Amino acid sequence: MLEKVTFIFKGERSCDKLNLLINRFNYHYLPEMYIIFEGCRFRLRKDSIDLFQFKPNKEREVLNVMKTIREGTFIDVGSHVGKYTCVVAKQLEGKGKVISIEADPNNFKALQENIKLNKLKNVEAYNVAAFSENKRIKFYSGSLTEASQSSAIIKPKNSNIIEVNATRLDSIVKKKKDITLMKIDVEGAEFEVLKGSREILRKAKPILIVENMYNKIFQKCKEMLVDEFIYLCQNLDGLNYMFRPTDFYEGE
Repeated sequence: MLEKVTFIFKGERSCDKLNLLINRFNYHYLPEMYIIFEGCRFRLRKDSIDLFQFKPNKEREVLNVMKTIREGTFIDVGSHVGKYTCVVAKQLEGKGKVISIEADPNNFKALQENIKLNKLKNVEAYNVAAFSENKRIKFYSGSLTEASQSSAIIKPKNSNIIEVNATRLDSIVKKKKDITLMKIDVEGAEFEVLKGSREILRKAKPILIVENMYNKIFQKCKEMLVDEFIYLCQNLDGLNYMFRPTDFYEGE
């Protein structure tokens, strides 16, 4: 069994190699490894689903949107091990910063390790659940093989119930007008996140990427953004949707 592997994700051949690696190992038997993705280095936990986040062509349209951000502040809500946090923080060095939100304690520890691994100084990481109120809430913490599905709303398989601090993003972010992009991937709690972000949406009008894991919840998000804040919605990949304020298009 391999103890540690460094895998460089670059080009079509690397995609093929990574697919072979994913197919070779069941997530329950994956060794600890390091992967280089978009110029950033990530430690992937042993016997975890972490590798799945770097599967070839996974959320490529989302990544393409991330690459357009060159200044300001990116808020990564549900950052998991920091895939987007680290990639965007690296491209914003000297020009902006990332506010990274991860409620699951195990994922947050991995996130901190990957931020440190990439020597990123422009990341503010918070071990809280972004929510509609500032309070303590019950949180379903998934196992390492389900850790990307930890949630404050939906109970995943093999999860433990813990208590975490829940906080409105409006309470965390001081310079609200600096926000240029928000990504929200919180397994069913997206609407609660938006309700706690009204000041940011009103003052900054950032681009948003919102995951549609549960359609009824997503429709509430869509109605709020379209009706209350006059956003336009674009389907990126069937799972993730981009919302842009209408004045974004008027300025083009």
